[in-house]
Amino acid sequence: MSTNQQQVITGSDNGEIILWGYQSGREIWRAPRQSSFIFSLRFRPDGESAFSLTFPGIPTEWNVAQPSLSELLSWIETQRYVREFTCAERSLYQIEPQCPADGGTP
Repeated sequence: MSTNQQQVITGSDNGEIILWGYQSGREIWRAPRQSSFIFSLRFRPDGESAFSLTFPGIPTEWNVAQPSLSELLSWIETQRYVREFTCAERSLYQIEPQCPADGGTP
């Protein structure tokens, strides 16, 4: 648990590291998967970062206070799903390319 008692960090044998909100139980952040299982995890005393140790002893520091812009963009690219708009939505919101007159996909 973090020093401010607000976050919990978990690691797994498949290389995942997840930061959780203690009160909400919701995922706050997920680290890029490591190549091997997580042997140990510790928060720094200031709570700004955490350290992971993977087998065979490779340490990594993770910024858990606030993700950098590049980390945030990388996370968004891997976690989001944007469905295709329907022809009606394309017409309503004027999204290009518009659907053909026969109503087929653009």
